[in-house]
Amino acid sequence: MKSSDNTSEHESKYIIPCIGGALIPVTTTVIFRPLDSAESLISIIFLLFLFLLVGFVSIARGATSKKRVYFLVLAFLPAGVIINIFVDSYIWGGDHNLFPLEFVIYPVIAFIPLLLGVHLGGIFSSNKALKRDSAKSAAPLS
Repeated sequence: MKSSDNTSEHESKYIIPCIGGALIPVTTTVIFRPLDSAESLISIIFLLFLFLLVGFVSIARGATSKKRVYFLVLAFLPAGVIINIFVDSYIWGGDHNLFPLEFVIYPVIAFIPLLLGVHLGGIFSSNKALKRDSAKSAAPLS
């Protein structure tokens, strides 16, 4: 019984990257489409900030694997792109003439801010397992 509670506690630390990957594209569209600035520089900056925030909060909240956080956000981005296309098309009548390329565009946009957020979260994290793992990887081989 104790191992199942421990497993669910461990997996709950990775819910933020999953939700973030699926909802960041939609959130940006929902906020900026009514303002007619969905493709503006401010919406791109907001999108970058959200990716940075998801990486930071995930690690600072207790996720022990930077690679897993990074992978989960990128793995859930296609779902976010599909949801975004449906929301944008059916609610605001937006045109997605770059539809297949959006599956490449979002991960490319997310790459640097997510990487930066995960590493900043590691700096500010008090997670002992994360610090232990980074110390092991930095230790010289004898």
